[in-house]
Amino acid sequence: MILIEFIGLPGAGKSFFSQKLISKILLFKKVKSEKYLKLSYIKKFFLLINFFFENTIFVLLLLLLHYKNKNLDKTWKNRHIYFLKNEFLKYQYYKSTDLILVNSEGFHYRTLFYLSGILKDESNKVARMLVHYTPKPDYLILIKINKKNSIKSTKKRKKGFKYDAQSIKGIQQNIKTLNFIKKSIYKYEKINFIIMDQKNSTKINLDILKNKILNKIK
Repeated sequence: MILIEFIGLPGAGKSFFSQKLISKILLFKKVKSEKYLKLSYIKKFFLLINFFFENTIFVLLLLLLHYKNKNLDKTWKNRHIYFLKNEFLKYQYYKSTDLILVNSEGFHYRTLFYLSGILKDESNKVARMLVHYTPKPDYLILIKINKKNSIKSTKKRKKGFKYDAQSIKGIQQNIKTLNFIKKSIYKYEKINFIIMDQKNSTKINLDILKNKILNKIK
């Protein structure tokens, strides 16, 4: 399996570019998107058990932050548990295949949520451990967008996440956490890390993906 993940603030274009990557670039490859798996409960159970034993520290750190981080919105905590369960299943189900799995919001995006409000500085050991033990994609794509454009983009949506008064207050913290993840990956992790900018035209960003990904995937 080749795992490709996107990360960035809401409205950056993660879903948009993940679909463009599939439909415009990876045309002749065996690709799976982030659609949820339709499996039996027994199959799901064993996949989750296997994921836990192979990624024990990561799961335990997430659970610790899930219950100890008082800054997290209760409604979104429940949603993220649901999202994470599906990430675990997809990762474990496809890991021994020759498919390319494209996620607009994968493990690192979920990590961003759980670090909300606790990252005081770059010496935070729990944050560093969580980034280190997060399952590594083959390609992690960061889409840069500023605070103003992030809010503006989400307002145009007919469905999905939209900022409210509380979440707007947390944007700067999320930007700080994104920078922490970026610096940690550059310094410690072996990942093909790609940075795009929403200010670029769609064509320029697709060319970046094509040059960085397609030319390396046979």
